[in-house]
Amino acid sequence: MYQVFIRQGWNGEETLIHSAHVNELKLISPQITYDVTAFPAFTFSIYPDNPGYSMLNYLTTFVRVYKPSKHRNVFEGRVLLPTETLDTSGDLHKEVTCEQLGAFLHDSVQPFQKFAGQTRAQILQSLITAHNTQVDSYKQLKLGNVSLGTAKVADTYTDDSATTYDNISTLILASGFELAVRHESDGLYVDCAKSIGGTGIQQIRLKGNLLSATRSIDPSALITVLKPLGQAAESADTNTDESTARLTIASANGGSPYLKDADMVAQFGTIVGTNEWDDVTDAKTLLTTGQAYLKTLNTATVSVQVSAVDVSVLGGDVDELLCGYSYPTKVPVMGIDESLRITQQTLDLNDATAGTITLGDRVVGQESYNAVLTNALAGLKKFNKQLIADRVRTTAALTAANNAVTQLAALSKKVDALTTASDDGVQYDPTGYILDVSKYQADINWPTLVSAGLAIAVIRIQDGSSVADTYYKTNIQGAIDAGANYGVYAFFRAVSETDAETEAGDFYTRVQSVVGSQRQPRLWMIDVETNPVTEGTLKAALTSYMDQLNVLGVPDSRIVVYVSTSLYSSINTIRPAALWVPRYGTNDGTVSGSTKPDVAYDLWQYTSVGTVPGISGDVDMSTDPSTKFKVFLTKG
Repeated sequence: MYQVFIRQGWNGEETLIHSAHVNELKLISPQITYDVTAFPAFTFSIYPDNPGYSMLNYLTTFVRVYKPSKHRNVFEGRVLLPTETLDTSGDLHKEVTCEQLGAFLHDSVQPFQKFAGQTRAQILQSLITAHNTQVDSYKQLKLGNVSLGTAKVADTYTDDSATTYDNISTLILASGFELAVRHESDGLYVDCAKSIGGTGIQQIRLKGNLLSATRSIDPSALITVLKPLGQAAESADTNTDESTARLTIASANGGSPYLKDADMVAQFGTIVGTNEWDDVTDAKTLLTTGQAYLKTLNTATVSVQVSAVDVSVLGGDVDELLCGYSYPTKVPVMGIDESLRITQQTLDLNDATAGTITLGDRVVGQESYNAVLTNALAGLKKFNKQLIADRVRTTAALTAANNAVTQLAALSKKVDALTTASDDGVQYDPTGYILDVSKYQADINWPTLVSAGLAIAVIRIQDGSSVADTYYKTNIQGAIDAGANYGVYAFFRAVSETDAETEAGDFYTRVQSVVGSQRQPRLWMIDVETNPVTEGTLKAALTSYMDQLNVLGVPDSRIVVYVSTSLYSSINTIRPAALWVPRYGTNDGTVSGSTKPDVAYDLWQYTSVGTVPGISGDVDMSTDPSTKFKVFLTKG
């Protein structure tokens, strides 16, 4: 469902530390928390057998959580608190908290300055500009989708002892706005508006994806009597209480500083509250302002916390459940049939059914407050008639879910077996021959090739889905029987993302039809020498190809992309373990007669006319493996 990558520094190489398909790469209790009023957070536990255990450093290790089914990062941030713990059972592990990239706003402070006659957007831009002058380039931000109105606010000041985020919170967010930071290809952007999000299509409903629901109604903010307060009075004697007294409506309201809502007092009694208007200096203006404000006051906030399965994790065209977005919600037994906004959300990377969603914190007035209770009662009566039938349907749904869990467990065991089989314990010669073979090499004497000093031989399986290499079965079995270090590759012919998924499936199936329970290939290479894509982009199609291999149990750490220099710029930002680049020069079979690629690579194919013991005729030869590629040349 999800993958987790870490890297050291902003531009470091990524390491996969969590995969749904590889048992050795599992984080414990990995959970992302979203809230419309705060930046997301990511927490997890990690054990020493995970390759990332010793690579989690305070503030300098960056974390990315990727959702393959939607080709989207669901979290990007940095390690905040890596805490190592030895529990009573003797198990050593780390508990890790990560903060989202928006936390960069805590890495700067603001100079003291006064904002006079400025809009909130102008204030926000000033705060961001001051932040950018203090931090590293990758921490700098630009204003994105900002909707803060055009009204100028009363004179205000920064707190030069507080961080940039704390100043934004005080000067902007305290007025009822939301803030989000997003990472785009050209840098970081700040969005700020009354509500950040949109409208989704996926329904949250009983007899669908809803597992449970709890509604809470909080009337704690209720007031029935308002005392409006205007600008603070001036006094020469700052030691008296008079210096902090504020303007009231008493002189314009028959001597009383209070405004009452008779209906609310009759229902709830007298509950007094205040509100301040620093820019109002006249009692009559304060009176009309207070009266208008009292009419808008609300009785309660209503929220619904649900446990629901986000079915988008299964792939397909279903939209995701995203914090800040509103979705059609149908819970008849609770009288709910309306569009509700997700204001809080927890996402469990290991269990799609374990997450929670808070819908609402909807502010409602008196009539709506009463209507909530009335609708709930009516819904309960109606729903009671369907209870027995629904229980039967729910039981069937639970049975189907249990079957799905059983199937996932079986797939996990299969992936575990494949990974274990790859680690064959053989120590290969990293300085030996690196070559790729196909039907064009015909019959290969594998024992002779291994004895001559083979580092790795990569065997062609297919040319697109429709053309299988006529020697792939013989070559795989020959390599396995001779104890050779081997990989497999497929020539890329896909015309679309869907076609790429099909090719990846055929590639995997053909390999497994020969390998079975034997030693698995050390790498899976996608051979990209032309661009056949007619729907979408080459990069998107290759991403789908890799995603499908992931689903079948091949992690990114086993995937290599062979790419011609003419197509290099189109795909060099995808996520394989290594890039294999050809460049021949005079192509005389020697390294000295060849020319290195002028792009970054992990392996260089320097000739197509090499010669090695055990193969009659020409063979493609490669050299100069990077540290990343050398993992395929040594013990698994």
